[in-house]
Amino acid sequence: MRRILAAATLAAFVLVGAACTANGTVTTSPSSGAPATSATTVPSADPSAQAICTDLRTTVLDRDAKEFGTDLGNMIAARTKGDTAAANTAQQAATTKLHQISAKLRAHADEATNPDLKKALDDSATNLDKLASDTDNFSKVDSLPAVSQTTQKFVEALSEITKFCS
Repeated sequence: MRRILAAATLAAFVLVGAACTANGTVTTSPSSGAPATSATTVPSADPSAQAICTDLRTTVLDRDAKEFGTDLGNMIAARTKGDTAAANTAQQAATTKLHQISAKLRAHADEATNPDLKKALDDSATNLDKLASDTDNFSKVDSLPAVSQTTQKFVEALSEITKFCS
């Protein structure tokens, strides 16, 4: 059973972590193959963008994604044991985590001055809220393949902000 929990956590972490690996700097120089440095940051770029993207990587894509994966693993473990109460508790923890992440994204959207960053944060937050509300999806999380499907939905929900921060 511990293998399932570890695998579920790892699946969530790997899928989400792979989606956002860059430094968060917005570049506008398509002709240059080299990554932008702070000296070449576009003056009109949101000065908080790098800090927001860094925070998202360290909290959402690391700690929060692992916690969400653990909640999914706990849900599978409880369902395997036939423990409906524990499965419901784990499902509630997973949906609560998604709403917490969504709230973080919206808080960052309030801080951002770049309209594209604001939109990416708001869109990703809305997508996470939709995933949290998809009770049919969570009722089907009873195996490792189902966890993979749900973590893929998590990655897709965050796609707008990961595009911006990569």
